[in-house]
Amino acid sequence: MANNRNVYQQVNTVSIPRKEFIKYIINNEDLKKKDLRVILLLLTELDGYSSTPHSKDPYNYKRIDVEYMSDVLKISKSDIKSSIRYFCEMDILEEGSSSCCKKGYRFTF
Repeated sequence: MANNRNVYQQVNTVSIPRKEFIKYIINNEDLKKKDLRVILLLLTELDGYSSTPHSKDPYNYKRIDVEYMSDVLKISKSDIKSSIRYFCEMDILEEGSSSCCKKGYRFTF
């Protein structure tokens, strides 16, 4: 069983911090159905990071494959990109670079 402070991917499971999930996703009344579907798929793709004292930033940004998401969710690429922009504005996602990608994303929790 996973016990992490941040969103974390494993081979068959996803670990999501309950308190932050409720705060950022469940209590967000502005999220539309398509946004919820996008965020649920992103939870299976991206890791998260929240800075704590003495924690080293893992720079765990990953590229988002909008075309793949569009195929899986049957949502237009522009709607997916719009949701991603909204998540960044709401500080649910942050954009950055890592050794693997130049324009990647990760959760802020």
